[in-house]
Amino acid sequence: MARKVVTHIGYPVLIAGILFGLVGVALADTGNITETDKWAWGTNVGWINFRPEHGGVTVYADHLEGYAWGENVGWVRLGSYDGGGSHTYANDSASNYGVNNDGSGNLSGYAWGTNVGWVNFNPSHSQVTIDPATGRFDGYACAENVGWIHFKNAAPAYNVAALHTATGTGPAAFDSDKGVIEDLAAVDEATQPTAGKPDLVFPHGFFSFRITGLTPCASETVVITITLPSAVPIDTQYWKCHDGAWLDATSLLGDNDGDNVLTLTLTDGGLGDADGECNGEIVDPGGPAQPPPPPPVPVGGFIVPVNRLELLLPWLGLVGLMVGAISVVVVRRRRSV
Repeated sequence: MARKVVTHIGYPVLIAGILFGLVGVALADTGNITETDKWAWGTNVGWINFRPEHGGVTVYADHLEGYAWGENVGWVRLGSYDGGGSHTYANDSASNYGVNNDGSGNLSGYAWGTNVGWVNFNPSHSQVTIDPATGRFDGYACAENVGWIHFKNAAPAYNVAALHTATGTGPAAFDSDKGVIEDLAAVDEATQPTAGKPDLVFPHGFFSFRITGLTPCASETVVITITLPSAVPIDTQYWKCHDGAWLDATSLLGDNDGDNVLTLTLTDGGLGDADGECNGEIVDPGGPAQPPPPPPVPVGGFIVPVNRLELLLPWLGLVGLMVGAISVVVVRRRRSV
């Protein structure tokens, strides 16, 4: 299976490069696999955890990154790239291999593990897919040294699922430059109070998470990189809702240049920290927002008045004049008779 991937360098060099790339795995992000659905299974490998304690897999709209952990086989790397944002793996060298996502949840390409070898996510008799609405994986991957790896099963129940927006627009990824992101979840807009709610559209819903592992009483500042399923306009705002109160936190946005990546700067105990305490933990419920689209202009270039009475008044006046004119004619005819 490795020969399908290697086209420009020798197999020994490829293996050496990948083994070197697996060094330092403990520094990997936790990813955006949910805490409840993180397990795949293989008869020859046992359980594979896609959200391990010292690693994690992140699903983006066009590719996967990060590390999974197999209880019997060790680390499995989902791709050689770890920069987030948009990326496509060529799968032709030790520095350019990984699992691609076609945007509709159909996965292809290769992961790599020292003990499992190449893991094909689109083998001849199956394919691993991700439900675009729920983020749930399904199907089988095939590892050259250990065989099939299954991602979803009814009994016994297990599954791998990535965080998807509450509006079903696709996967969302959160990365922090400090601490650890925990309890990351999508929040439905319908669960938020309507009192005081701004007249804005929340295309990707809301998100809640905690950042732990910060130094207490140090007022540490953390930069969160949010990768959304699609681009948002440069006038994007960021709003929070905590204890029923709405807060405009747009001033905390950094990178807001019209693509699908936003940066959010939060300070322990400061604006954006929902618990309001400098306790080494940041709590953040909120979401990106934008102004509602303008009403459509009908054919002809004018907008029909919403008030029906205002629309009808000119016609009613015309009808009144016509009735009056007809009445005069009828009266004159009667007199002439």
